[in-house]
Amino acid sequence: MATKTKIRITDAKQLAQCVLENTGYSNADAEVITHHLIDSELRGYPSTGLARIISIRDRLEKPGKVNSALKITRESPTSAQIDGKDTLGYLVARFATKLAIDKAKRVSIAVVGAIPSTQACCLISPKWRLRGVLYHL
Repeated sequence: MATKTKIRITDAKQLAQCVLENTGYSNADAEVITHHLIDSELRGYPSTGLARIISIRDRLEKPGKVNSALKITRESPTSAQIDGKDTLGYLVARFATKLAIDKAKRVSIAVVGAIPSTQACCLISPKWRLRGVLYHL
């Protein structure tokens, strides 16, 4: 039977941030990813928590995988489509959510889609839903 290792939250954040930055993520991107990994651990989902950092690192180190800048491929006042460049879903979700909120502030509604990305999660939405700016169908 596997034993669990206990680590203080501040130490876990520092460890994740350091690993991600050494893998090639910017400080800001590493912070976003770290937030999601720690949040998953605290919610009781260890398989999507710190353990995932290994697959994130391994994936980025594969030949041809680069942390590319996201690109808006289609856009209107109320919508947008993002080329996620196969970037980590946490980062794509943050970009898409901010873009949707900016558009909705101007015209009251917005829809943003993103493809392709990987390891996306929906934990970003409760944060914004609590602020009354995001709704999921």
